[in-house]
Amino acid sequence: MKAENEVLDRVLLENESYQLQVIPRLGGKVSSIQRKRDGFQFLFQPKAAYEHPKIYDDFSKFQPSGIDDCFPNIDGESIVFRGKERNYPDHGEVWSSSLGWDHSSPDRIVMEFESTVFHYRYRKEIQLSEHSITLSYEITNTGEDVFPCFYTFHGLFRMEHDMKIFYPQGTEKILNVMDHMILGKAGEEHSFPLSADHDFRLLPREAEPYMMKYYVGNVLEEGSCGFDYPSQEASVRFEYDAKKLPYLGLWMTQGGYQGDRNIALEPSSGFYDSVSNAMDHEKLNLLSPEEAWKFQIKLTLS
Repeated sequence: MKAENEVLDRVLLENESYQLQVIPRLGGKVSSIQRKRDGFQFLFQPKAAYEHPKIYDDFSKFQPSGIDDCFPNIDGESIVFRGKERNYPDHGEVWSSSLGWDHSSPDRIVMEFESTVFHYRYRKEIQLSEHSITLSYEITNTGEDVFPCFYTFHGLFRMEHDMKIFYPQGTEKILNVMDHMILGKAGEEHSFPLSADHDFRLLPREAEPYMMKYYVGNVLEEGSCGFDYPSQEASVRFEYDAKKLPYLGLWMTQGGYQGDRNIALEPSSGFYDSVSNAMDHEKLNLLSPEEAWKFQIKLTLS
C-alpha cells in the first residue's frame, strides 16, 4: 500500500467510456467523473485549487465538491459516551485524512487509513466497470470500546434546471431539517411526492438563491435512487443495501451556499447528521471492538 508523498496527487481510473479522478490524500475523494464521448462532468467542481485540511478543520473552507465520505459523523460536536468524551470533527474524520493506496489496475484502486483518534481501520475500494462505479467499504473497530458512528455518502453532483430526482420505492414522507421558504421550519413533515406546492422529484421553481436539506422521513427497504439529466442525455443511479444504509438525505443549493449550484443524494446509516441526534433516535452504528462493517454503493452511469 503506497503512502502519499506529493500533496494531492490525482489517481486516474478509466475505461473506454468514463474517466475518474481520485485523490487519496483527501480521504479518497472522487473529484471527477467524466463521460468521454462528450466530456460531460457528473460532479460539482471546485472553484479553486484543493488544499490539504487537518482534522477538526471547517469543511466549508476546503472547496466542497465531488464525492466525499462522511465518517464517523456529519455535524461536529463533543459528546460523552459511556463515561468517555469523544470530539467528532466537522463532516467526520475521513475527508481530511491521507489514505495509503494500491493502484495496480487502470480501473481499480484500493485505499486504507487507520484512525488514531477514534481507533478504526477504514478500507475503500473503487472499481470502474463498463458503465458503473462500485465503491466497497470495510470499517473495523480497532479500539477497546464500543464506537458510536455512522456513514454518509456525501456526493455533490452537477445541477441542471431540468433534472429529475428519483427516490427509493416506499418513500412516503419528507422531513425538512433546514428552515426554508417552501418547506417551512426544520422539523416539519411533508407528504411525498407532492407537498406545499412543491414536487420533490423536481427542482424548486423559486428564484435563486436558496438551499434546502431534508430526509426521507420513513425507514426504507429499497436502496435505489438517482438523477436524470434530460437535456444532457445523462443519468446516474445509486444502488445499495438498504438494510445497511436505511436512511436517505437530500441537499441542494442554487446559489444559497457559497454561491454554489449542486445537489446530493445521501444514503446513510444514521438518522441524522450528528451522533448525538442519531443516538436520541437510536438510529446509528454501535461498532463493537474488532467488529468489521462492510457495505457497497454502486453508481450506474449513462
